[in-house]
Amino acid sequence: MYKRGGHNHDCYSSKTRGGKGVSDSLNIGLILIDDSFIDRTIVSKNMGLFYPNMPFLSFDSALDALKEAKESTLLPEVDYRVILLDIYMPEMNGFAFVDAFSQLPKDELDKYCVFMLSSSIDGGDMDKVAGRSVVKKFISKPLNGDVLKDVMIWAKLAYSDLKEH
Repeated sequence: MYKRGGHNHDCYSSKTRGGKGVSDSLNIGLILIDDSFIDRTIVSKNMGLFYPNMPFLSFDSALDALKEAKESTLLPEVDYRVILLDIYMPEMNGFAFVDAFSQLPKDELDKYCVFMLSSSIDGGDMDKVAGRSVVKKFISKPLNGDVLKDVMIWAKLAYSDLKEH
């Protein structure tokens, strides 16, 4: 783990950041944006178990992740990036991140699949998520291995839909 911009930013990958993802034809990476150390640790351990060769970045700050997204430096070595985004965070919450992130050029947005996370199930939050086209799904925490596998399947389907249109 190293510091960047005053916030913790973790980067993990088993190989030289070139691991294959859900299928051999799709080079995919995962980006977790969550201020909870425990949730970042759970996802990190599950990534090591189920997707050890997949490039993985972890941020505790949505602002830091947004800055890198704007600079196109979030896992530039992969074709498609899955973002797991916590809703409730200090400085910038998940909704503010998505609103700012959605301003990226369409060709850049097409490289991402965003899932919003929360430990509380709030109907209002689900409605807010549904109103943001860049967000594919709302997922309840904690993220166990089965949920992470589902996320990868959903991401692959989203990528296939994108390529068909």
